[in-house]
Amino acid sequence: MEPMLKLEYLGTILEDEKAYGTVHFAFGDNSTFGGKTKAGIHLDVLVRKPTVYLDGEKIMDGGKLLIP
Repeated sequence: MEPMLKLEYLGTILEDEKAYGTVHFAFGDNSTFGGKTKAGIHLDVLVRKPTVYLDGEKIMDGGKLLIP
């Protein structure tokens, strides 16, 4: 990821989920792209400027990546 890259959110999840400084996760059906979970729904969630901890260590703060 290029930290200096400035992206505008387009309102299209397939584009926005790849923007620097966001976290994307999804629930539901993944069978259409090789997964084993079949469900009547697939829901994508995009979080802007998240703070993320991994094993108790902060790795992202307000959307800024803290690890090299």
